[in-house]
Amino acid sequence: MLVIRGELLKKYPTAVIFAQHALWARKPDGSIDLSQARLLDQPTAAEEQNPPRSKIRSPLYEAKADPDIYFFGFDLTIEEAKGQTGENPNDDAGWFFVIKERPGEPRFGLELSRSGDLKVFDQLTWDDALPGGAAGQFLTAGSLSSVGLATVTDPNDPELQQNADDRTVAAAAVSSARWAYLLFRAPVLVAVHADEMLA
Repeated sequence: MLVIRGELLKKYPTAVIFAQHALWARKPDGSIDLSQARLLDQPTAAEEQNPPRSKIRSPLYEAKADPDIYFFGFDLTIEEAKGQTGENPNDDAGWFFVIKERPGEPRFGLELSRSGDLKVFDQLTWDDALPGGAAGQFLTAGSLSSVGLATVTDPNDPELQQNADDRTVAAAAVSSARWAYLLFRAPVLVAVHADEMLA
């Protein structure tokens, strides 16, 4: 049973909640690397339309207790959800509980803060658009007409391809399409492993 209490599902009532199998991070020799966080066991391209129960499980039932407590029942035992220790090479890695913004329901806006260089538009903040501006101000059409994106060249950087795409749009003339591209926020996915929740 997954229990969620608070404003999250009031703010995002269409969020998708499911369990996803975990995988161990592995060393080059194939042994389990316990110094690394577990990974999500992603469905293959052929499995995406109908993911196997060995990788994705939806709640069997849901319930709500007013005002803000939600219950989601999964076909998993505590032992299955937590997984094994990883001391043996065949130990199961357990399961993540995932809360995901529903694809197809776009969200637009800017981030409140950022650490490090601006690599992609998804990291744009209100300070980028209104340097020193007061809260509650409107963005003018000329805001973000020039965006200084850092150049990403590291082939191992996960932002490499998105940075290249965003740099093309950064040079485009101000338009409604450019504004939509700049303000579009990628859907958020939060995954917490059951071992972190269960004592």
